[in-house]
Amino acid sequence: MKILLVSSSVTVFGFDRVTRLPNLGLCSIAGNYYCPDDEIKVLDLVVTKNPEKTFLATLLSFQPDVVDFSCMIFQFAEIVQLAGVVKNFNKDITTILGGYYATIDYDNILSYDGCDTLDFIIRNESETVFNELIRCVKSGIGFENISSLSYRDNGQIIHNPCSGVLDIDKLTLPKRSARIIKKGFHFLGIPADTVETSRGCPNNCKFCSILQMYGTTFRKFKIERVIADIQDAKNHGAKLILFTDDNITIDGKRYIEICDAIINSELNDIIYITQASVTGIKKTPGLAEKMAEAGVKFVFLGIENIVKENLSIAGKSKQNTQSDILEVVNDFRKCGVIVIGSFILGNPNDTKETMDANYKFANEINVDIPFFLLLTPFPKTKIREELLEAGLITNLSDYSKYDMFQANVKTHYLSSERLFELREEISYKILKKPSRILRLIILRPSFLLKLAIDHIIHHPGELLNYIKGMFW
Repeated sequence: MKILLVSSSVTVFGFDRVTRLPNLGLCSIAGNYYCPDDEIKVLDLVVTKNPEKTFLATLLSFQPDVVDFSCMIFQFAEIVQLAGVVKNFNKDITTILGGYYATIDYDNILSYDGCDTLDFIIRNESETVFNELIRCVKSGIGFENISSLSYRDNGQIIHNPCSGVLDIDKLTLPKRSARIIKKGFHFLGIPADTVETSRGCPNNCKFCSILQMYGTTFRKFKIERVIADIQDAKNHGAKLILFTDDNITIDGKRYIEICDAIINSELNDIIYITQASVTGIKKTPGLAEKMAEAGVKFVFLGIENIVKENLSIAGKSKQNTQSDILEVVNDFRKCGVIVIGSFILGNPNDTKETMDANYKFANEINVDIPFFLLLTPFPKTKIREELLEAGLITNLSDYSKYDMFQANVKTHYLSSERLFELREEISYKILKKPSRILRLIILRPSFLLKLAIDHIIHHPGELLNYIKGMFW
């Protein structure tokens, strides 16, 4: 049997210029697939210029029996289109959907218009379920005993009961050699890959959809396995690695042990990017310094919001004081780590004044790259329920806009249109600070110069507006 695992090409606007990263989950499915006689390949469409053409060419050359898709919520429309391409190519090919979006909206997907081209949905973690499903597809036996599987049976939609989370100690390494496209993954032009050291997060943030995937579990891979995974990524050409962990700093002492293992294995010649919480860094003295020593050059720091009443969208773990945030940012800056500060705007009580306060705070603490995201009402989240009750969701069903950069809500004081305008104004003001731009240029001069020239060629008027904005 031939199996093709496919990730979406759709990216958040602007991100495709800065980074294109491979899908780790599909490589993990390939690495844990049990039947050596079958051929399994991974197609990352994110690095293709013409995704549908590349996908169809792969169908023609590989002739798969099974096509398994993975997508985030804003990528779903493309996956439905590609599933249609599969069925037009050969209606007997089995189509499967897995990943975060499949997990949170499984009870609706199979009934959506156009989704009759999807045969199965795998909910939650896919490695074990995928093996069981393929075994049943090959043998022709029923699917009723496969946990976490959704499918149709004589026109009726069936949702089998969920299984618990996996014992990740039983998972083997991702199979990066299964990738059809080997090159093109990067961050700021640096060849890049992804690695996970843990799964899940024990926090209970209202806006987060991870809870639907893992609950509040936090499971840790053995450190020797993490090091082997990093080494494998390096062997496949990576010079930069993104840790995909949901909250790696939950266990700060363990993260220090990982950093020590990276240093002792001489893998600190790689550049690392990771997410981090203010609380996790604050409660683990010396963690920021150890991360820098291990090669961490970028940290995506969840600041969320500095207005106390807006922090109700998060959990108790996110109730950080401004002095805590400043201390953590300074710790990283002293070590030469680039801080990408994440703020969530568009909370129910947000006004122009509260949004401006977050912008001013980002400048005051000298965050290298502030990210101003907009609150997004993802399905099955607690914040969606609250926003629905308050009548603040302005886009209930067009999930292609659920990328955290487009406005899908309004506040008690701002329309969604005004909310988007204010966020855009804030983001533009960030780019007008010469010192911030200079820090980024020093980091990757050739790549960013090429990016800037390309942008100016296609948008010449923006250069004049930018120069004007610096002086007026």
